[in-house]
Amino acid sequence: MELSLRNVATHVIYGRDVLVKRDDLVTFGPRINGNKYRKLLHIVKDTAGEPIVSFGPYQSNSMAALASVCKMQGRKFVYYSLPVPPDELRTPVANLKFALEAGMELRQVEREGNPLFLYDLTADEVTDLSSFHMVPLSVAYKQAEEGCRQLARELVEQLEEYSFTKVKVACSSYSGALAMFIERYFRERAPHISAVAVPCSGDGTRTREEMEALDKKTGNLEMIPEVLYRKRGWFLTAAPIDEGVFKRYRMEEKLHVREELMHQGLPVDFLFGAGAWEVMKTRTDFFKDNGFALVYYHYWR
Repeated sequence: MELSLRNVATHVIYGRDVLVKRDDLVTFGPRINGNKYRKLLHIVKDTAGEPIVSFGPYQSNSMAALASVCKMQGRKFVYYSLPVPPDELRTPVANLKFALEAGMELRQVEREGNPLFLYDLTADEVTDLSSFHMVPLSVAYKQAEEGCRQLARELVEQLEEYSFTKVKVACSSYSGALAMFIERYFRERAPHISAVAVPCSGDGTRTREEMEALDKKTGNLEMIPEVLYRKRGWFLTAAPIDEGVFKRYRMEEKLHVREELMHQGLPVDFLFGAGAWEVMKTRTDFFKDNGFALVYYHYWR
C-alpha cells in the first residue's frame, strides 16, 4: 500500500516560524498512523504471518495499532497486561475496545509491587505458542529503526529546499525511541539536522533513561538526542503537593495550550501534542533561540 506522504508546512506559533511535519495525517489503516506506522513498518512489510506478542498498558496506542495490523494480515495477536478492572473489561472503551474487536487475545498477569502497568515480559511467560515475534513496550527495539530512518530520510529531502544551516526536529517523546533513531540517521547523513526529545509526560529524566537503555540494546552508538527538560516550577519543587491539585493543574495547562494552538492553526491531540508544546512554550531559552530552524514532528490525532 503506497502512502501519501506529507511535506513540511510553515506555521507561525507563538510568534515563531515553525515547520510542521504532520505524520498524523499519514494513515495505513485504523489506528496505524504517525509514529506507530513508522515504528511498525517492519511488521507491516512482513508477510511471514508469525503470531505477534506484546505487553504494556491495557489502553496502549501501540496495542491498538498492533491489533489493527494483525487483523489486516490475518495474524494472531496476544497482548499481556496487568489485571483489567472488571467493569472496564465488561464494557471496554477506547483502545481496549478497538483491540478486542480486532481480534486481540488479552492475557492478564500479576506483578508484585503494584506497578502502573506491565513493564516487562519474558518469552518464558508466553505459553502455548511455539514461535512468535515479541514487540516490546512502546515498540522500542531495533526493528523499529527501519521506519524511523525512512522518516528521517523524508525530512532531510523535504528540508533541502530551505537551505537551512542548522535545524532541530522536536519530537513529542515518552520512550524517545523515534527521536533516538532519527538522530542516528541525521548524524550519519545530515549533521546540520538534529532531533530533540520533548517529554509529553514527566520532566524528561525518564525519557533520557529510556533512550540510553535502548541505545545499549541496539548497538551502543551513544547517539542520544538532546532532551528538552521541562522547566521547573512550583509543581516540581521539593515541597509536598496534593496529587489532585497537581493533576488538575497539568490538565488545565494542556487544555489551555491545545486551545491556543488551535487558534493559531495547529490542531493537536491532548496527550502528545499539547504535552510537548506545554514544555516548548515555557522553555523560552529554546523556543526563542533563532540560531536554528525549528521543525515540529506531529504524529497523533
